[in-house]
Amino acid sequence: MRTHWGEPPIGNPARGAMLDAFRRYIERELERKPQIRSVVLSFAQYWADGADDAVHYWLVFSERETPVWPHTCHWDDDDEPPTLELGRDTCTSCRYDLDYWRDFMENGDAVAQVEACCLEGADQELEPKDSYVPYAIVRRTDAGLSLEIIGGPLRAWLDPKPAPPPPTALDARTAALVDLVHAAPADDAARQVLADHLLERGDPRGSYLTSGDAPTWLGPIAEIAPPEYVVLDRGFARRVSVHVPDVTDTLREARAWGSIEQLWFLPQSRVFFTPRMRSLRAVGPVDRAGLRELAKHGAGLPIEDLHVTLDADGIAALARLDLPRLRRLAVGVGAGGPVAPDLNLMHRRGNVPILPELLAPLDGARFWRGLEELVVMSTDPAVVHAWTRRPVHERPPRLAFAAPSPTEAPSGWVLSVLGREATLRMEGLGLEPSLAEVVRMIDAMPDPVDTVRLEPTRWYRPTDDDRAVFTQALSRPRTVV
Repeated sequence: MRTHWGEPPIGNPARGAMLDAFRRYIERELERKPQIRSVVLSFAQYWADGADDAVHYWLVFSERETPVWPHTCHWDDDDEPPTLELGRDTCTSCRYDLDYWRDFMENGDAVAQVEACCLEGADQELEPKDSYVPYAIVRRTDAGLSLEIIGGPLRAWLDPKPAPPPPTALDARTAALVDLVHAAPADDAARQVLADHLLERGDPRGSYLTSGDAPTWLGPIAEIAPPEYVVLDRGFARRVSVHVPDVTDTLREARAWGSIEQLWFLPQSRVFFTPRMRSLRAVGPVDRAGLRELAKHGAGLPIEDLHVTLDADGIAALARLDLPRLRRLAVGVGAGGPVAPDLNLMHRRGNVPILPELLAPLDGARFWRGLEELVVMSTDPAVVHAWTRRPVHERPPRLAFAAPSPTEAPSGWVLSVLGREATLRMEGLGLEPSLAEVVRMIDAMPDPVDTVRLEPTRWYRPTDDDRAVFTQALSRPRTVV
Protein backbone atom coordinates (compact mmCIF):
# COMPACT_ATOMS: atom_id res chain seq x y z
CA MET A 1 0.00 0.00 0.00
CA ARG A 2 1.42 3.37 -1.01
CA THR A 3 1.54 5.97 1.73
CA HIS A 4 1.85 9.69 1.02
CA TRP A 5 2.57 10.83 4.54
CA GLY A 6 4.18 14.07 3.45
CA GLU A 7 6.28 15.91 6.01
CA PRO A 8 3.86 16.98 8.74
CA PRO A 9 5.41 19.66 10.97
CA ILE A 10 6.10 18.13 14.38
CA GLY A 11 7.68 20.10 17.21
CA ASN A 12 8.51 17.13 19.43
CA PRO A 13 10.93 14.60 17.82
CA ALA A 14 9.49 11.85 20.04
CA ARG A 15 6.05 12.53 18.54
CA GLY A 16 7.55 12.21 15.07
CA ALA A 17 8.83 8.75 16.01
CA MET A 18 5.35 7.88 17.27
CA LEU A 19 3.84 8.84 13.90
CA ASP A 20 6.34 6.62 12.10
CA ALA A 21 5.20 3.67 14.22
CA PHE A 22 1.56 4.64 13.64
CA ARG A 23 2.11 4.64 9.88
CA ARG A 24 3.34 1.06 9.94
CA TYR A 25 0.42 -0.02 12.14
CA ILE A 26 -2.32 1.71 10.15
CA GLU A 27 -0.97 0.47 6.81
CA ARG A 28 -1.39 -3.09 8.04
CA GLU A 29 -4.88 -2.48 9.38
CA LEU A 30 -6.21 -0.74 6.28
CA GLU A 31 -4.67 -3.35 4.01
CA ARG A 32 -7.00 -5.82 5.74
CA LYS A 33 -10.02 -3.47 5.61
CA PRO A 34 -10.40 -2.02 2.09
CA GLN A 35 -13.86 -0.63 2.93
CA ILE A 36 -12.38 1.86 5.43
CA ARG A 37 -11.78 5.31 3.93
CA SER A 38 -10.61 7.31 6.96
CA VAL A 39 -9.31 6.97 10.51
CA VAL A 40 -9.06 9.55 13.32
CA LEU A 41 -6.30 9.18 15.91
CA SER A 42 -6.91 10.84 19.29
CA PHE A 43 -5.27 10.86 22.73
CA ALA A 44 -6.29 11.19 26.37
CA GLN A 45 -4.65 11.22 29.79
CA TYR A 46 -6.59 10.52 32.98
CA TRP A 47 -6.30 11.98 36.48
CA ALA A 48 -9.21 10.45 38.45
CA ASP A 49 -7.13 7.74 40.11
CA GLY A 50 -3.75 9.41 39.81
CA ALA A 51 -3.08 7.60 36.53
CA ASP A 52 -1.36 10.58 34.93
CA ASP A 53 1.66 8.36 34.28
CA ALA A 54 -0.03 6.91 31.20
CA VAL A 55 -1.65 8.15 27.99
CA HIS A 56 -4.17 6.31 25.84
CA TYR A 57 -5.08 6.29 22.15
CA TRP A 58 -8.52 6.00 20.56
CA LEU A 59 -9.06 5.23 16.87
CA VAL A 60 -12.30 5.79 14.95
CA PHE A 61 -12.62 4.02 11.58
CA SER A 62 -15.12 5.13 8.94
CA GLU A 63 -16.35 4.38 5.44
CA ARG A 64 -16.86 8.13 5.04
CA GLU A 65 -14.26 10.64 3.88
CA THR A 66 -14.10 11.77 7.52
CA PRO A 67 -15.51 9.91 10.54
CA VAL A 68 -18.52 11.54 12.19
CA TRP A 69 -17.20 13.13 15.37
CA PRO A 70 -17.90 12.66 18.18
CA HIS A 71 -18.15 8.93 17.60
CA THR A 72 -21.17 6.91 18.75
CA CYS A 73 -19.60 3.87 20.40
CA HIS A 74 -21.26 0.44 20.28
CA TRP A 75 -19.30 -1.29 23.00
CA ASP A 76 -22.35 -1.39 25.31
CA ASP A 77 -25.16 -1.82 22.77
CA ASP A 78 -26.80 -4.64 24.74
CA ASP A 79 -27.64 -2.26 27.56
CA GLU A 80 -28.70 0.86 25.66
CA PRO A 81 -28.59 1.00 21.85
CA PRO A 82 -27.67 4.42 20.41
CA THR A 83 -30.67 6.58 19.56
CA LEU A 84 -28.99 8.82 17.01
CA GLU A 85 -26.22 7.89 14.61
CA LEU A 86 -25.06 9.03 11.17
CA GLY A 87 -23.77 5.90 9.49
CA ARG A 88 -21.96 3.31 11.54
CA ASP A 89 -18.36 4.22 12.27
CA THR A 90 -16.39 1.88 14.48
CA CYS A 91 -13.65 2.37 17.03
CA THR A 92 -11.15 0.48 19.12
CA SER A 93 -13.72 0.29 21.92
CA CYS A 94 -16.34 -1.22 19.58
CA ARG A 95 -14.00 -4.25 19.11
CA TYR A 96 -14.27 -4.10 15.33
CA ASP A 97 -11.82 -6.94 14.62
CA LEU A 98 -8.90 -4.61 15.25
CA ASP A 99 -5.36 -5.49 16.17
CA TYR A 100 -3.99 -3.43 19.02
CA TRP A 101 -1.35 -0.85 18.22
CA ARG A 102 1.34 -2.81 19.99
CA ASP A 103 4.10 -0.22 19.53
CA PHE A 104 2.13 2.35 21.56
CA MET A 105 3.62 2.16 25.08
CA GLU A 106 0.91 3.73 27.27
CA ASN A 107 3.05 3.78 30.43
CA GLY A 108 6.32 4.25 28.59
CA ASP A 109 7.45 6.19 25.54
CA ALA A 110 3.95 7.45 24.72
CA VAL A 111 3.94 9.73 27.78
CA ALA A 112 6.77 11.89 26.43
CA GLN A 113 5.42 11.58 22.91
CA VAL A 114 1.85 12.79 23.32
CA GLU A 115 1.02 13.91 26.88
CA ALA A 116 1.36 17.51 25.72
CA CYS A 117 -1.53 16.84 23.31
CA CYS A 118 -3.93 15.71 26.06
CA LEU A 119 -6.38 17.68 28.18
CA GLU A 120 -5.56 18.13 31.82
CA GLY A 121 -8.30 17.08 34.22
CA ALA A 122 -9.95 14.36 32.11
CA ASP A 123 -10.83 11.10 33.82
CA GLN A 124 -12.11 7.64 32.97
CA GLU A 125 -15.57 8.44 34.31
CA LEU A 126 -16.15 10.58 31.21
CA GLU A 127 -17.32 9.37 27.83
CA PRO A 128 -14.39 9.06 25.39
CA LYS A 129 -15.71 12.03 23.38
CA ASP A 130 -15.29 14.20 26.48
CA SER A 131 -11.71 13.25 27.23
CA TYR A 132 -10.01 12.32 23.94
CA VAL A 133 -8.64 15.06 21.68
CA PRO A 134 -8.22 14.34 17.93
CA TYR A 135 -4.64 14.68 16.72
CA ALA A 136 -4.48 13.30 13.16
CA ILE A 137 -6.64 11.89 10.40
CA VAL A 138 -5.62 9.29 7.81
CA ARG A 139 -7.56 9.21 4.53
CA ARG A 140 -7.52 6.70 1.71
CA THR A 141 -6.93 8.45 -1.63
CA ASP A 142 -6.39 7.28 -5.20
CA ALA A 143 -2.65 7.64 -4.61
CA GLY A 144 -2.62 5.74 -1.32
CA LEU A 145 -2.87 6.87 2.29
CA SER A 146 -2.43 10.49 3.35
CA LEU A 147 -2.10 11.92 6.85
CA GLU A 148 -3.21 15.34 8.08
CA ILE A 149 -2.30 16.75 11.49
CA ILE A 150 -5.45 18.30 12.96
CA GLY A 151 -4.32 18.76 16.58
CA GLY A 152 -1.22 19.53 18.56
CA PRO A 153 0.12 20.34 22.01
CA LEU A 154 -2.50 21.85 24.32
CA ARG A 155 -0.05 21.81 27.22
CA ALA A 156 2.80 23.15 25.13
CA TRP A 157 5.04 23.61 28.15
CA LEU A 158 5.44 19.80 28.35
CA ASP A 159 7.14 19.58 24.96
CA PRO A 160 10.88 20.28 24.66
CA LYS A 161 11.49 23.94 23.99
CA PRO A 162 12.80 24.50 20.46
CA ALA A 163 16.21 26.03 19.95
CA PRO A 164 16.03 29.77 19.29
CA PRO A 165 16.18 30.51 15.56
CA PRO A 166 19.27 32.22 14.22
CA PRO A 167 19.02 36.01 14.07
CA THR A 168 17.59 37.26 10.79
CA ALA A 169 18.49 40.92 10.63
CA LEU A 170 17.05 42.66 7.58
CA ASP A 171 18.67 45.43 5.59
CA ALA A 172 16.59 48.54 4.99
CA ARG A 173 15.46 47.53 1.48
CA THR A 174 14.40 44.02 2.53
CA ALA A 175 12.60 45.37 5.60
CA ALA A 176 10.68 47.84 3.45
CA LEU A 177 9.61 45.08 1.03
CA VAL A 178 8.51 42.86 3.92
CA ASP A 179 6.42 45.73 5.25
CA LEU A 180 4.74 46.04 1.84
CA VAL A 181 3.79 42.35 1.99
CA HIS A 182 2.32 42.84 5.47
CA ALA A 183 0.39 45.91 4.31
CA ALA A 184 -1.22 43.98 1.43
CA PRO A 185 -1.48 40.30 2.41
CA ALA A 186 -3.52 39.39 -0.69
CA ASP A 187 -1.12 41.04 -3.15
CA ASP A 188 1.01 38.36 -4.84
CA ALA A 189 2.95 41.04 -6.67
CA ALA A 190 4.43 42.38 -3.43
CA ARG A 191 5.60 38.89 -2.48
CA GLN A 192 7.15 38.33 -5.89
CA VAL A 193 9.10 41.60 -5.68
CA LEU A 194 10.44 40.51 -2.30
CA ALA A 195 11.32 37.04 -3.61
CA ASP A 196 13.16 38.50 -6.62
CA HIS A 197 15.08 40.91 -4.38
CA LEU A 198 16.20 38.11 -2.06
CA LEU A 199 17.16 35.76 -4.90
CA GLU A 200 19.24 38.51 -6.52
CA ARG A 201 21.13 38.82 -3.22
CA GLY A 202 21.64 35.06 -2.97
CA ASP A 203 19.37 34.89 0.09
CA PRO A 204 17.76 31.39 0.31
CA ARG A 205 14.65 32.92 1.85
CA GLY A 206 13.71 34.03 -1.65
CA SER A 207 13.14 30.41 -2.63
CA TYR A 208 11.05 29.87 0.52
CA LEU A 209 8.59 32.46 -0.76
CA THR A 210 8.10 30.56 -4.01
CA SER A 211 8.05 27.09 -2.40
CA GLY A 212 5.58 28.05 0.33
CA ASP A 213 7.92 27.05 3.17
CA ALA A 214 9.12 29.88 5.42
CA PRO A 215 10.18 28.77 8.88
CA THR A 216 12.98 31.33 9.07
CA TRP A 217 10.47 34.16 8.68
CA LEU A 218 8.89 33.34 12.06
CA GLY A 219 11.81 34.73 14.04
CA PRO A 220 11.10 34.77 17.80
CA ILE A 221 7.55 33.48 17.16
CA ALA A 222 9.06 30.07 16.34
CA GLU A 223 9.87 29.64 20.06
CA ILE A 224 6.21 29.96 21.14
CA ALA A 225 4.30 28.49 18.17
CA PRO A 226 4.18 24.65 18.04
CA PRO A 227 4.78 23.67 14.38
CA GLU A 228 1.52 21.67 14.28
CA TYR A 229 -0.36 24.97 14.61
CA VAL A 230 1.56 27.05 12.06
CA VAL A 231 -0.26 27.58 8.75
CA LEU A 232 1.82 29.08 5.95
CA ASP A 233 0.44 30.92 2.96
CA ARG A 234 2.63 31.86 -0.02
CA GLY A 235 5.77 31.97 2.07
CA PHE A 236 4.50 33.79 5.19
CA ALA A 237 2.80 32.59 8.36
CA ARG A 238 -0.93 33.27 8.11
CA ARG A 239 -2.24 31.46 11.17
CA VAL A 240 -0.56 30.40 14.43
CA SER A 241 -1.49 29.14 17.87
CA VAL A 242 0.95 30.14 20.60
CA HIS A 243 1.83 29.44 24.21
CA VAL A 244 3.41 32.58 25.67
CA PRO A 245 4.97 32.05 29.11
CA ASP A 246 6.25 35.62 29.25
CA VAL A 247 5.98 38.68 27.02
CA THR A 248 9.39 40.06 26.15
CA ASP A 249 10.28 43.16 24.17
CA THR A 250 11.87 40.93 21.52
CA LEU A 251 8.63 39.01 21.12
CA ARG A 252 6.47 42.13 21.07
CA GLU A 253 8.64 43.71 18.37
CA ALA A 254 8.92 40.62 16.15
CA ARG A 255 8.41 41.67 12.55
CA ALA A 256 6.84 38.29 11.68
CA TRP A 257 3.59 39.27 13.44
CA GLY A 258 2.88 41.44 10.40
CA SER A 259 1.61 38.60 8.18
CA ILE A 260 -0.47 36.72 10.78
CA GLU A 261 -4.21 36.99 10.19
CA GLN A 262 -5.44 34.43 12.74
CA LEU A 263 -3.93 34.15 16.23
CA TRP A 264 -5.04 31.69 18.91
CA PHE A 265 -3.68 31.48 22.45
CA LEU A 266 -3.18 28.00 23.88
CA PRO A 267 -4.22 27.12 27.46
CA GLN A 268 -2.26 28.88 30.21
CA SER A 269 -0.75 31.35 27.76
CA ARG A 270 -0.24 35.04 28.36
CA VAL A 271 -2.44 37.08 26.03
CA PHE A 272 -0.82 40.13 24.49
CA PHE A 273 -1.08 42.46 21.51
CA THR A 274 1.29 44.65 19.59
CA PRO A 275 0.93 47.19 16.75
CA ARG A 276 3.11 44.79 14.75
CA MET A 277 -0.02 42.59 14.30
CA ARG A 278 -1.14 44.81 11.45
CA SER A 279 -2.87 42.00 9.48
CA LEU A 280 -4.71 40.46 12.45
CA ARG A 281 -8.32 39.56 11.58
CA ALA A 282 -9.26 36.79 14.04
CA VAL A 283 -8.01 36.28 17.60
CA GLY A 284 -8.90 34.42 20.77
CA PRO A 285 -9.55 33.31 23.35
CA VAL A 286 -9.02 36.62 25.15
CA ASP A 287 -9.61 37.05 28.88
CA ARG A 288 -10.04 40.22 30.92
CA ALA A 289 -6.29 40.79 31.14
CA GLY A 290 -6.09 40.30 27.39
CA LEU A 291 -8.73 43.00 26.90
CA ARG A 292 -6.56 45.42 28.86
CA GLU A 293 -3.68 44.50 26.54
CA LEU A 294 -5.91 45.03 23.52
CA ALA A 295 -6.97 48.46 24.74
CA LYS A 296 -3.37 49.47 25.48
CA HIS A 297 -1.41 47.96 22.59
CA GLY A 298 -3.98 46.91 19.99
CA ALA A 299 -5.74 50.13 19.07
CA GLY A 300 -6.32 50.20 15.35
CA LEU A 301 -5.80 46.49 14.71
CA PRO A 302 -8.22 45.32 11.98
CA ILE A 303 -9.89 42.64 14.14
CA GLU A 304 -13.07 41.27 12.57
CA ASP A 305 -13.49 38.04 14.58
CA LEU A 306 -12.93 38.04 18.36
CA HIS A 307 -13.34 35.16 20.81
CA VAL A 308 -13.51 36.11 24.49
CA THR A 309 -13.87 34.01 27.63
CA LEU A 310 -14.85 36.33 30.44
CA ASP A 311 -16.60 36.89 33.75
CA ALA A 312 -19.19 39.64 34.27
CA ASP A 313 -16.53 42.33 34.84
CA GLY A 314 -14.81 41.27 31.66
CA ILE A 315 -18.01 41.72 29.65
CA ALA A 316 -18.20 45.30 30.92
CA ALA A 317 -14.57 45.86 29.89
CA LEU A 318 -15.32 44.45 26.44
CA ALA A 319 -18.21 46.89 26.03
CA ARG A 320 -15.81 49.81 26.46
CA LEU A 321 -13.55 48.78 23.57
CA ASP A 322 -13.66 50.52 20.20
CA LEU A 323 -13.62 47.73 17.59
CA PRO A 324 -15.03 49.35 14.46
CA ARG A 325 -14.33 46.38 12.15
CA LEU A 326 -15.67 43.66 14.44
CA ARG A 327 -18.24 41.50 12.67
CA ARG A 328 -18.16 38.21 14.59
CA LEU A 329 -17.99 37.84 18.36
CA ALA A 330 -17.71 34.52 20.21
CA VAL A 331 -18.39 34.67 23.95
CA GLY A 332 -17.55 32.05 26.55
CA VAL A 333 -17.53 32.30 30.33
CA GLY A 334 -14.48 31.53 32.45
CA ALA A 335 -12.79 32.42 35.70
CA GLY A 336 -9.37 33.20 34.25
CA GLY A 337 -6.80 32.30 31.62
CA PRO A 338 -7.59 32.12 27.91
CA VAL A 339 -9.35 28.78 28.34
CA ALA A 340 -8.34 26.92 31.48
CA PRO A 341 -8.31 23.11 30.99
CA ASP A 342 -10.84 22.46 33.74
CA LEU A 343 -13.16 25.04 32.22
CA ASN A 344 -12.94 23.20 28.90
CA LEU A 345 -14.43 20.16 30.60
CA MET A 346 -17.23 22.26 32.08
CA HIS A 347 -17.95 23.93 28.73
CA ARG A 348 -18.09 20.64 26.88
CA ARG A 349 -20.81 19.39 29.19
CA GLY A 350 -22.94 22.29 28.00
CA ASN A 351 -23.70 23.72 31.44
CA VAL A 352 -22.46 27.28 31.00
CA PRO A 353 -25.55 29.55 31.11
CA ILE A 354 -24.62 32.41 28.77
CA LEU A 355 -28.05 34.01 28.84
CA PRO A 356 -28.89 37.34 27.16
CA GLU A 357 -28.86 39.26 30.45
CA LEU A 358 -25.20 38.37 30.98
CA LEU A 359 -24.30 40.26 27.79
CA ALA A 360 -26.58 43.22 28.52
CA PRO A 361 -23.59 45.62 28.89
CA LEU A 362 -22.79 45.03 25.22
CA ASP A 363 -26.02 46.76 24.17
CA GLY A 364 -24.22 50.07 24.61
CA ALA A 365 -20.98 49.02 22.91
CA ARG A 366 -20.06 50.92 19.76
CA PHE A 367 -19.42 47.67 17.87
CA TRP A 368 -22.63 45.88 18.91
CA ARG A 369 -24.85 47.23 16.14
CA GLY A 370 -22.25 46.36 13.52
CA LEU A 371 -21.99 42.70 14.50
CA GLU A 372 -23.15 40.21 11.88
CA GLU A 373 -22.86 37.11 14.08
CA LEU A 374 -22.80 36.34 17.80
CA VAL A 375 -21.40 32.92 18.72
CA VAL A 376 -22.56 31.79 22.16
CA MET A 377 -20.21 29.16 23.52
CA SER A 378 -22.89 27.04 25.15
CA THR A 379 -24.90 23.99 24.11
CA ASP A 380 -27.52 24.35 26.85
CA PRO A 381 -31.00 24.12 25.21
CA ALA A 382 -32.28 26.79 27.61
CA VAL A 383 -29.60 29.17 26.34
CA VAL A 384 -30.48 28.39 22.72
CA HIS A 385 -34.15 29.07 23.43
CA ALA A 386 -33.49 32.32 25.29
CA TRP A 387 -31.40 33.80 22.48
CA THR A 388 -33.39 32.61 19.46
CA ARG A 389 -36.68 33.92 20.84
CA ARG A 390 -35.30 37.47 21.10
CA PRO A 391 -36.38 39.93 18.39
CA VAL A 392 -33.72 40.54 15.76
CA HIS A 393 -33.41 44.21 16.69
CA GLU A 394 -32.25 43.15 20.18
CA ARG A 395 -29.38 40.97 19.01
CA PRO A 396 -27.08 40.42 15.98
CA PRO A 397 -28.90 39.01 12.94
CA ARG A 398 -27.09 35.65 13.02
CA LEU A 399 -26.76 33.57 16.17
CA ALA A 400 -24.53 30.51 16.55
CA PHE A 401 -24.08 27.99 19.36
CA ALA A 402 -21.05 25.78 19.91
CA ALA A 403 -18.91 24.09 22.52
CA PRO A 404 -15.42 25.59 22.93
CA SER A 405 -12.29 23.93 21.65
CA PRO A 406 -9.14 24.27 23.76
CA THR A 407 -7.25 25.75 20.81
CA GLU A 408 -9.70 27.87 18.89
CA ALA A 409 -13.35 28.88 18.77
CA PRO A 410 -15.60 27.45 17.67
CA SER A 411 -14.91 23.90 16.54
CA GLY A 412 -16.98 20.80 15.98
CA TRP A 413 -20.75 20.97 15.49
CA VAL A 414 -21.93 24.58 15.19
CA LEU A 415 -25.63 25.43 15.07
CA SER A 416 -26.38 28.84 13.57
CA VAL A 417 -29.70 30.61 13.08
CA LEU A 418 -30.58 33.29 10.54
CA GLY A 419 -34.23 34.18 10.10
CA ARG A 420 -36.38 31.05 9.76
CA GLU A 421 -33.46 28.78 8.89
CA ALA A 422 -30.99 26.96 11.12
CA THR A 423 -27.72 25.62 9.73
CA LEU A 424 -25.74 22.76 11.22
CA ARG A 425 -22.12 22.48 10.14
CA MET A 426 -18.91 20.82 11.31
CA GLU A 427 -16.15 23.41 11.58
CA GLY A 428 -13.41 20.98 12.61
CA LEU A 429 -12.80 17.88 14.67
CA GLY A 430 -12.49 18.74 18.32
CA LEU A 431 -14.32 18.62 21.62
CA GLU A 432 -17.92 19.23 20.78
CA PRO A 433 -21.52 18.26 21.63
CA SER A 434 -22.84 14.85 20.73
CA LEU A 435 -25.45 14.44 18.02
CA ALA A 436 -28.09 13.90 20.71
CA GLU A 437 -27.13 17.25 22.27
CA VAL A 438 -27.36 18.91 18.86
CA VAL A 439 -30.90 17.57 18.41
CA ARG A 440 -31.90 18.98 21.81
CA MET A 441 -30.48 22.36 20.76
CA ILE A 442 -32.53 22.31 17.54
CA ASP A 443 -35.66 21.29 19.46
CA ALA A 444 -35.17 24.27 21.78
CA MET A 445 -35.55 26.80 18.97
CA PRO A 446 -38.95 28.50 18.63
CA ASP A 447 -41.41 27.41 15.94
CA PRO A 448 -40.66 30.22 13.45
CA VAL A 449 -37.39 28.39 12.71
CA ASP A 450 -38.88 25.81 10.38
CA THR A 451 -35.90 24.63 8.29
CA VAL A 452 -32.66 22.90 9.28
CA ARG A 453 -29.91 22.85 6.68
CA LEU A 454 -27.08 20.32 6.92
CA GLU A 455 -24.17 22.24 5.43
CA PRO A 456 -21.33 20.29 3.80
CA THR A 457 -17.79 21.12 4.93
CA ARG A 458 -14.47 19.38 4.51
CA TRP A 459 -15.16 17.63 7.82
CA TYR A 460 -18.69 16.41 7.14
CA ARG A 461 -20.66 15.57 3.99
CA PRO A 462 -24.36 15.00 4.74
CA THR A 463 -26.23 12.19 3.02
CA ASP A 464 -29.93 11.58 2.42
CA ASP A 465 -29.79 8.99 5.19
CA ASP A 466 -28.41 11.66 7.54
CA ARG A 467 -31.32 13.96 6.74
CA ALA A 468 -33.75 11.14 7.45
CA VAL A 469 -32.06 10.43 10.79
CA PHE A 470 -32.36 14.07 11.89
CA THR A 471 -35.94 14.35 10.68
CA GLN A 472 -36.91 11.32 12.73
CA ALA A 473 -34.97 12.42 15.83
CA LEU A 474 -36.45 15.94 16.06
CA SER A 475 -39.43 16.21 18.38
CA ARG A 476 -40.88 19.16 16.42
CA PRO A 477 -41.69 18.91 12.72
CA ARG A 478 -39.06 20.82 10.72
CA THR A 479 -37.81 20.49 7.17
CA VAL A 480 -34.26 19.03 7.06
CA VAL A 481 -32.44 19.84 3.81
